[in-house]
Amino acid sequence: MLAGYLNSPLKLLVGTQIIDKVLRFNIKSIKHRTFTITKRMKSLSDMTSPLDQNTIDDVVNDWVDVTRIPAISGGHFVEDNDFVKISTNWSVLDFAKKENVSFQRHFSVLKSSLIWAEGQEALVTDELLMATAESVPIDAKKICISSCGTRKAILVEKADKSSAQKSQILEIWGENTLLKSYDLSELDKHKNMYTTGFFGTTMVWDKSAKKLAYLAEKKVAKAKPFFSSNVKTVDDITINDKKKDVKGEEYAFRQTWGEQLPDMYFSVIVVLDVESDKFELIELSQNDSEFPVDIQWVGDTSIVGTSYAIPPWRLGLYACNNRPSRIFQVNVDGKNLKFLSTIDKAAFSPRVRPDSEYVIWQERAVDAPHNRSRDIMGISLEDPKIPEVIYQSATEDIPIYADFPRCCWAPNGSSFFVISFKDGDMALFAISLSKGEAKLQTVVDQSPGIRALLWIGHNYLLVSRSSTLSTPFVELITYGGGVQKRAQITNSTFSVQGHDQFEIKKIYGKATVPSIYIGPKKTENQVVPLVVMPHGGPHAVTVDAFNNELSLILRQGFALLKVNYIGSLGSKKDETDDLLGKIGKLDVEDCHEIVQQTLKCTPCIDSERIGLYGGSHGGFLAAHLSGQYPDFYKAAVLLNPVIDLNVMIGTSDIVDWCMAESGIAFPDSTMKTFIPAAKNVDDFQKLFDASPIVHASKVKAATLLLLGTEDLRVPMSQGMNFYRTLKAYNKTTEVRVYPDCHSLMSGSVATDVAIQLVLWFKRFLWK
Repeated sequence: MLAGYLNSPLKLLVGTQIIDKVLRFNIKSIKHRTFTITKRMKSLSDMTSPLDQNTIDDVVNDWVDVTRIPAISGGHFVEDNDFVKISTNWSVLDFAKKENVSFQRHFSVLKSSLIWAEGQEALVTDELLMATAESVPIDAKKICISSCGTRKAILVEKADKSSAQKSQILEIWGENTLLKSYDLSELDKHKNMYTTGFFGTTMVWDKSAKKLAYLAEKKVAKAKPFFSSNVKTVDDITINDKKKDVKGEEYAFRQTWGEQLPDMYFSVIVVLDVESDKFELIELSQNDSEFPVDIQWVGDTSIVGTSYAIPPWRLGLYACNNRPSRIFQVNVDGKNLKFLSTIDKAAFSPRVRPDSEYVIWQERAVDAPHNRSRDIMGISLEDPKIPEVIYQSATEDIPIYADFPRCCWAPNGSSFFVISFKDGDMALFAISLSKGEAKLQTVVDQSPGIRALLWIGHNYLLVSRSSTLSTPFVELITYGGGVQKRAQITNSTFSVQGHDQFEIKKIYGKATVPSIYIGPKKTENQVVPLVVMPHGGPHAVTVDAFNNELSLILRQGFALLKVNYIGSLGSKKDETDDLLGKIGKLDVEDCHEIVQQTLKCTPCIDSERIGLYGGSHGGFLAAHLSGQYPDFYKAAVLLNPVIDLNVMIGTSDIVDWCMAESGIAFPDSTMKTFIPAAKNVDDFQKLFDASPIVHASKVKAATLLLLGTEDLRVPMSQGMNFYRTLKAYNKTTEVRVYPDCHSLMSGSVATDVAIQLVLWFKRFLWK
């Protein structure tokens, strides 16, 4: 299931003088709302009155401040003899548009200023000779940079006045000007180009930057109603005959890939020759049995990618890497299709070495948990026979749990880079191949942790980093031989003023990966409420990374506990199987034990004011904790929570998740024939016993439910059933319903969700 519920200085170079203009946020100091140890909570009946307007305004104003902190969405650089020229992409919430808007920031760093002092860990922004341009808004749905950095393909969308649809425009830019543009809707070669990040690389240049390949939805015959008042001309009839339109099919059910992948039925690879303006479509099969994604060029003659086999009944793909898939290679003329990986595995994230002679990918078994560690495989494209295992996660101290960055190979092909988890955070590693052996080397594992590898040059890596208390920033890193050195390109600010009064602790439960506590240091006669946040998944992990919602919680005076329970990712040994068949018990007990340990080592937490906040499986755990420990937890906020597995197994896009996590055996190893219901009393009992609905009558915590009407993963009926049940038992509960999917992350929805959850905790934990 869904894994979790997640300016810099402007510098002008004038001769040798640097003028530093720092964009400062109106970050308010944290409210020192303190309580003596002896103070007791008011009764729940005294706390049901609405909050005063000043409190509401205070939360809203803090949220506005938090959302001014931009997120990093991409970046690249080019080098000449004197400068490293860096371009970075950012996004920030526009309250008027109710959506994120994008902008670019450009930096030109003098190479001679990148002389690191002996033993110095990092150069900060003020120590660099750097020219910085003003931020430039960009209207782009997708940006693709050529490997040489001289050409860009930009996808923009414009409103179509004649329909509710948006037209897609593909722009081709050179170094100084717009070279060409294509209205893809007018070309009528295919439906919309794919822009979802889940499908990996959906647009890529060949090495010469003369051909562009991208993924789009296949154009199919248009469904016609039985009756139409349109008068047909001879030309219309001829066109319709060619398209083989079928009457009476406009309401026929068509399968997509479930949650967050709407309107994606059949994919097609499109190759654009920019010199000749010629578009070619590549289909892997004539009967639509293969669904290609995540494409890469091999020279300029063929393409490799991942292909999902389309079964009789599709299961959800989003956050589920246990689906049958293979690595393919096909010529640009659509001929000579071959599969490089075996048919009985889940293979994904292919990355071609710069010399186009070798390809690597990640692979795992097609089995129960939706996420687990992956092996790294490789094969020669010159003589593709049997793939070799480059890196076997089961035998290594650093298992691989995350896809390769889209740019992962060093330009000389000597090594490639991966991001994985280490000690409760994300770290960057380099893997080099020598005489058939893989050698892993840590590149960066300090805090703040790595969030993304943005670009790789001959001498430098461009990365983004952040922590819960420090905002995202961009950094150049040296690699290859000698001591790794760093130069910070953009400044990081502290998202909560008074950060020096905070501490971060690692708390261990049954999982070897730690949970993370962030809160004020111990001060005499002061206690604060604690918000406990178990992550979703359950096979996911929460790390010490910046997040708008969590920053708001900390600003409003709460301490925070990010819980990594048994079954979480990021341990030295893959522990995902340890939880299968034990959800609702083992994970719940582990979460509560981690909370107990936190209370023991952080005296500033008021044990009578503990709240729960979780989405998806995190909401499942929050509901369980409030029911199994009713006198301990005082408030809960649940986002699209799993409540009743017997109902969810028949309504979710991932019926296999319900079976695997509750301990019901799969009907066969191919994962194609799941029956969406308990088949016998024993299976029904397993699903029932694992469900939070069992404990609803015992809940005492004031419970807020935040639900999405478009959620295909955990349908809204799950939360509504819990709400109705709590109301029937005369519990304190409210519900908010949003026109959104599982993550509740669209612009206006994310704003209301963040404010509502903090106000709920202010209402029931603060007084």
